[in-house]
Amino acid sequence: MSWKVASIMDELKTRIRAAIEPLRGLKLSLASNLGDVRSFYFSETRPDATGVTSKYALHLYCPWRIEAAGRIIVGSADHYCRAENNTDPTWEVGMAYGTRQQEIIQELLGGIDQETGAIINTTELFLIEEIAADGFGGITVSFTGGYQLVVFPSSSQGSEWRLMPACGGIHFVVEGGHSYYIGPTENGGTGGTGTA
Repeated sequence: MSWKVASIMDELKTRIRAAIEPLRGLKLSLASNLGDVRSFYFSETRPDATGVTSKYALHLYCPWRIEAAGRIIVGSADHYCRAENNTDPTWEVGMAYGTRQQEIIQELLGGIDQETGAIINTTELFLIEEIAADGFGGITVSFTGGYQLVVFPSSSQGSEWRLMPACGGIHFVVEGGHSYYIGPTENGGTGGTGTA
């Protein structure tokens, strides 16, 4: 590996660590999805106009898994599997509900918001203890209870994941081996700043 590539990878790791450091000590408070995009929210939940929200949202477009005790508990591909308790005869692969992923995350976190369908953490587990990053844009979030969320980008282009305040604001985006910040502009759109 050339020094230039190593330098770029080190810079990406440094930028990711700086962006995700505010999550340290926060609790995984809820989980939701839009299609196959899984979102995890961190801090205490609070009501908002659309149901409940938290301080930060981590949107995952790339493969991920939650692991513990040397095994995969649930992962991104479980979105395409029928839940064991899903008896809906109209269910099809790719539907947002009735998936193995939803079922396992609900078992882990314990609750559900009946209004929005978001999964709420009603346990004392999933407080963030450690966060690590790699030079490819991946992260490992270690929680109390021995669980880890492992996020591993798998594409040379396209959005992999983003971290943002749940109520809007500046987003930290990892895309195609680079990272950048994007936020609201004067005309209400979004604009990017800085890449690595």
